[in-house]
Amino acid sequence: LLGSDWATARQRMAEGQADVIDTIFRTDEREKTLDFTPPYAPIPVAIYTHASIGGIVDLTTLRGFLIGAKDGDACVDKLASAGISSVQTFSSYQTLVSAAIAGRVRVFCLDEPPANYLLYLNNAGDLFNKAFTLYTGEFHRAVRHNDGDTMALLLRGFSAITPGEEQSLRDKWMGTPLYRTPYVRYLAYTLLAGSLLGVLLIAWVMSLRRIVRQRTAKLEATLDAVPDLMFELGLDGRYHDCHSRRPELLAAPADTLPGRRVTDVLPPAAAASCLSALHEANETGYSVGQQFELMLDHGRFCFELSVARKPTGSGEEPRFIVLSRDVTARKQTEAALLRRSEQLELMSLASQRINSELDIPAVLRHLVAAALQLTGAAAGTAARVCAGQMVFSEYNEGGQLTPVDYRFDPGYGVPGQVMKTCKSHLSNDAEHDPFVIPGIRQALGFTNLLDTPI
Repeated sequence: LLGSDWATARQRMAEGQADVIDTIFRTDEREKTLDFTPPYAPIPVAIYTHASIGGIVDLTTLRGFLIGAKDGDACVDKLASAGISSVQTFSSYQTLVSAAIAGRVRVFCLDEPPANYLLYLNNAGDLFNKAFTLYTGEFHRAVRHNDGDTMALLLRGFSAITPGEEQSLRDKWMGTPLYRTPYVRYLAYTLLAGSLLGVLLIAWVMSLRRIVRQRTAKLEATLDAVPDLMFELGLDGRYHDCHSRRPELLAAPADTLPGRRVTDVLPPAAAASCLSALHEANETGYSVGQQFELMLDHGRFCFELSVARKPTGSGEEPRFIVLSRDVTARKQTEAALLRRSEQLELMSLASQRINSELDIPAVLRHLVAAALQLTGAAAGTAARVCAGQMVFSEYNEGGQLTPVDYRFDPGYGVPGQVMKTCKSHLSNDAEHDPFVIPGIRQALGFTNLLDTPI
């Protein structure tokens, strides 16, 4: 075995100083003088450029640059066949790489395995980039042309090397892998796959949690936007859950409701309305319109129920979603409208009766009756001015008419004050009202009064 630079090795082969040459690429030119064994290793050959040079991506963009190469390398023939002759050769791979590091050439052609090794060895890995792969050659062994005996001996000798011996040589010069046995390698693959699966599961769980948080926040925002009291009840009226933005409308604190029944919390009439709505919803799927009143710390309130049955699994107890809406303001408005309607009807009826009468006492009697109905007062009377005095001749107490004779001069008593000022007089404490005549108050037994001109 004679180790040398490539040019010397080829020269020795040509001069008959050697019988076999190894690690040689097969080319048309070399086939004229050598016979080759089958290839035994593919070797990519690349173009390397200094990191400051860009734009070299193929043979066309390579033209015009001075290219370094090893003397006698097949790379020189490959470049020449592409019409590129601006090549500077060096005696060895190390000499070529040293020249590139020194800046003598900034582009060079080299087999990738020795290029990677020498650039790393000389701490020059960051100085050069691989521009592109020029071609992929193959290592052969070769003998002189027509030297069949040597070729046969060569093939027989290398075929005698067992796979185990070849692996031992490879381990010696190339190093051994960290995972020597297949079982360890398989374990490593399993651990890697498990780690990746774990990462994916963690990412999936985190994504699910984020989605759940978003949906929960959206649901909470929706529930908070509902102005009604919301409960989850069983058919027996037992509270299971409660949600309310207005806790002041609850009959008991929200945290005390779960586990208790409506009969434990609400008055009997209100509890009965709730249970009736629950049974109706159990039969038909829903119930609307049940109402009840509830006396709370800050007043009397009226609520209207809307109940829907929840879907449940087989054998599960029925559950219901109950919305309790505060309709107090609506009920008050309805009552006011009803009262106003009744008042208008009474005024219309009184007007009709008055218009049908020509007798003044009868007209006054109708006016008093209508006023009592409009105001809800217990008793009243009407007067007319005669000879400068306000004269009352009839007193209506709960529909019972009693003759009276009260006369008031201007400024005397409440009627005289009204006659004098032509303004209404309201007294909620007749006993201490300076305008009220005590004898009249005691005789008629009133504690408050309203006197108004018409």
